[in-house]
Amino acid sequence: MKATLPAPFVRPVLVGTLAALAAAMFNGTVGVLSRLGFELAMDSHAVAFWRCFGAFALLTLLIVASPARRARTVALRPDLPPIALCSFLGVFTLYHFETMAFALAPVPIVAMLVFAGGVVTILLSVVVLKESMNAVKGFGIAMVFVGAFLILMGHDLPLEADFRGVIFALIAGTGYWLFIFFWKYFRLPSGLEPLWWFFLFGTLYLAVPFLIESRVIPDSGALLVLAALVLLPSFGGFFCTTLAVRLVDAHRVQVIETSEPLFSAFFAFLLFGEMLSGLGMVGAAAIIGGMLTVAAGDRGAPA
Repeated sequence: MKATLPAPFVRPVLVGTLAALAAAMFNGTVGVLSRLGFELAMDSHAVAFWRCFGAFALLTLLIVASPARRARTVALRPDLPPIALCSFLGVFTLYHFETMAFALAPVPIVAMLVFAGGVVTILLSVVVLKESMNAVKGFGIAMVFVGAFLILMGHDLPLEADFRGVIFALIAGTGYWLFIFFWKYFRLPSGLEPLWWFFLFGTLYLAVPFLIESRVIPDSGALLVLAALVLLPSFGGFFCTTLAVRLVDAHRVQVIETSEPLFSAFFAFLLFGEMLSGLGMVGAAAIIGGMLTVAAGDRGAPA
C-alpha cells in the first residue's frame, strides 16, 4: 500500500508558501556570507560573479547527468528571451548591486531596503496579472511595509549607512521583485532546466563587470564561502522562489519573502553580533503579523 500525505500537505498554496519561506531563509544568508567573502580578500564583483558561476556549474553537472533533463533544457529554447530578461533583473541587477551594498552598509539595513522594491511587484501583480486583492490582504501588506519602515528608522539609516549603499540596495530590490513579476507574467516553469538557462545568462551578464573591475581568483578559504553562497541563496533561494511564484500569487510570495531581513538580522547577530534596535524589534513583529494577515486573506481562495 502506498503511503499518502494528508490533503493539507499537498495543497499548492501550502507548498508555495513553504517554498517562499525557505527562499527567504536561504536568501537571508547572503549578507553574512558576502561579508565573510570580503574579509577573505574578495571584492563585490568577484563575490557576485563566482556565486553565480558556481550555481551554473552545479546545475550543469545535474543537467548533463540526465538525458531527460538535457532534453527538457533544449526544449526551453522558445522561452529564452523572457528567461534572459528575468536573469538580467533577478541575477545581474540583484547580485551586482546588492553585493556592492553589503560592502557599504550594515547587513540588516541592506536586506530590508532590498524589499522596498516589492511595492512594484504588488501593484503590477494586481493591475496586470489580475491577482486577487482584498481588505485583509491589503492590511497585511501595509503592516509589512510599516514594519520595514520601523526597522530602518530604528537603525538611524542616514547616519549609519553609506548613501551609495542605500541606492544600490534599492536598485537591487527593484530588480529582484520585477524578476518575480515577469517570471509569473510569462508563465515560466520552475525546475532545474529553466534555472540552468537563468544562471547561464546571469554568468554572462556578471562576467562583464568582473573582467573589467576584478578578476580575483578565490583561494581555498574563499571557496568555502562561495560554496555556501552557491548552495544556499543562489541555487536554493531561486529554486524555491520560482516554485513559489508558480503555485501562489506573486504578491503573496513577495510578502512572505519579506521575512528575509529577519533571517539576515538573526545570522548577522550570530556571526557579527549585530542586533536590531528596540524599534527594529517592533518592526520585525509587524512584518510577522503582516505575513500571517496576508495568509489569512488567502484562506478560502482556490488552491
